[in-house]
Amino acid sequence: MSEVGSSARGTRFRGDIQGLRALAVTVVVLFHAGMGMPGGFVGVDVFFVISGYVITAMLLADHRRSGRLRLGRFYLRRVRRLLPALGVLLTTVFLLGPLLGPRNGTVPTLDTGRAGALFVANIQLLFASRDYFAPASEQNPLLHLWTLSVEEQFYLAFPMLLLTAAWLGRLLPARPGRPTLEANGSLVGPAAIAVVLAGVASFLLALMLPGPVGGWIGIAGSAGRIVFYSAPTRAWQFLAGALLALVLGGRERSSGQDRIGPLRPDVWGACGLVLLAWAVLWFDEATPFPHVVGLVPVAGAIALLVGGAGGTGRIAATLSTAPARWLGDRSYSWYLWHWPSIVFAAALLPGSGWAPPAGAVLSLVPASLAYRLVEQPIRHGDVVAGRTLVLGAACVLVPMLVSLAYLPVANRLDERPAVRSAFEDMDPHLDFRSRCADNLVAPASRGDCTWPADASGGSGGGGRAVLLGDSNAGHLTEGFITAANGLSFDAVVQTRSGCPFADLHVRREGVLDVDCRSFYEEQMSALVAEPAAVVVLASAADLHVLDRDMALSGGGADWTSGTDGKLREWQLGLSRTVDELATSGVGIVVVQPVPRFTGWPSLAGCARLRLIIDSAGCGTTRATSETSPLGERVVRADREAVAGWPRVEVLDLRARLCPEATCSTLQDHGWVFRDESHITVPASEGLAPDLAAAITAALGR
Repeated sequence: MSEVGSSARGTRFRGDIQGLRALAVTVVVLFHAGMGMPGGFVGVDVFFVISGYVITAMLLADHRRSGRLRLGRFYLRRVRRLLPALGVLLTTVFLLGPLLGPRNGTVPTLDTGRAGALFVANIQLLFASRDYFAPASEQNPLLHLWTLSVEEQFYLAFPMLLLTAAWLGRLLPARPGRPTLEANGSLVGPAAIAVVLAGVASFLLALMLPGPVGGWIGIAGSAGRIVFYSAPTRAWQFLAGALLALVLGGRERSSGQDRIGPLRPDVWGACGLVLLAWAVLWFDEATPFPHVVGLVPVAGAIALLVGGAGGTGRIAATLSTAPARWLGDRSYSWYLWHWPSIVFAAALLPGSGWAPPAGAVLSLVPASLAYRLVEQPIRHGDVVAGRTLVLGAACVLVPMLVSLAYLPVANRLDERPAVRSAFEDMDPHLDFRSRCADNLVAPASRGDCTWPADASGGSGGGGRAVLLGDSNAGHLTEGFITAANGLSFDAVVQTRSGCPFADLHVRREGVLDVDCRSFYEEQMSALVAEPAAVVVLASAADLHVLDRDMALSGGGADWTSGTDGKLREWQLGLSRTVDELATSGVGIVVVQPVPRFTGWPSLAGCARLRLIIDSAGCGTTRATSETSPLGERVVRADREAVAGWPRVEVLDLRARLCPEATCSTLQDHGWVFRDESHITVPASEGLAPDLAAAITAALGR
């Protein structure tokens, strides 16, 4: 994270702040490397508080010396502090990304990198619907630039807030004993009022957007991302630090002391460490953030800053030690370099648990070089307006120009035989290519989604076989069509990704998913109007049950989001669906979820360099027991849901996909899995005999 400066000129140097930066960047890096810090992402919030504190102290000191806020000088320093190191990082990632980055991270890398050069990466990620905690986001080596964008947006707006506060302070009527609110040239009074008002407004916005306000203005489904990524909903964290700087600055000006209250420095420091430890160790990706719980790391950072303000205390002294200050000095560079290094390491060694930690540690090397060769020489040079503006422009334009070669180079590498052959099996399934995936194509462009058994286009004479479900039905399309046509059935495929096909209502992040319910009702109505001979149902029930953002209901007022409750609702919903279909004499096949390779980044998440050197190294092998996150619970729930109906068959493909109790993404005949939970087109084609046997059994033939 950017470092405003070891100390603001005209203010006392505080080594403990450098130590706090070291602590913040360390927990962020450990979190990103998967090293036992589930709430390590709160280190970013600590950085925001520090930035608000230091930037305000800097502006106050400048105002005391000169009697005004010299914004031009301030912004020029920001350019010299932030842009050179960022420009070097972006240029390096754009040069190495086509070879070392994950293949499916190409477009996100370009988009986020270009936006990051302009300090709008947070806005780009918001509109790209990129969830910070989503697995796909882990393959964007520039995802972390959103924090720098939020910080720079604060730097642009905050001085304007202080200017407005100072102007209003001079306009307010005088009171006895005080000529104006901005008495004796002090900025503290009006600035404190403005900061409190703006901070409260920002905090309330962060609280209210995910609730009714988001619904009123039509952003309920994306409110969580807006709160996470946007500067207005993050501003209160900076402003908390700013308010502390104003309070300490006011006390120092009036009494010569910069301590707050009677508590000893180490009491403040201990409270701060406890709060940060609580956030780092007990928060996780499911914690609503930065909601009310966002107060915890912010309060922890404030307490540590207060504890170090007096310059005494053992905790402040520990944070001021040489190793802590060394790492704190390099915190901005390490933050810049750690995430691309982790992503590149994971892409080169997919499925390796030690690759991300190794990448995180090794990233200290380029970070230290960037600090010594780029940050320090430029930062400590003279601030000359014209020269600084040229430097800033170059730091933006050079990465932009280099990025123009990213796609051409990536496309050339994709033509290498090893890369091309690896992805020949990764074509989209027929449900998508034929426009039969309901939520992946526009309604006006949907196909008829029927594959006749008679090659000439006429009916095969055996009636219809229908495949329904989510993407776990979609990846069976090829095998299902072959099986159905081979049994003289016309094959019909209708899927909707992310929607469990059962008599259920779905809510995501508190918002009712009406499209899932509409898809279910439309397909069931169609089957009533035109009965099929056999219906094959396939859903990723285990993933839906484990999805912490999803809640299920059987149609009443009671919603359940826990694993046990959702598994029970799934069983009841599937039972209702099977009952409705079976009463009409339809043969039914319920296909179990396929094995899961949780944490495997998919073949497309592998680096092109690794594919060229050793494509087999892009896969992974696990015991079958490790690929069933709910074990036998979903199988048991499905069997109990269909119990009592004679023309219903449950098909478990795990033994077929994982021979000898071992699951491999790459087998002798080619790639079996395209990502952690979907099979490839050739693998689907290979399941045709299994699907045909299940259909035959369901029909009692």
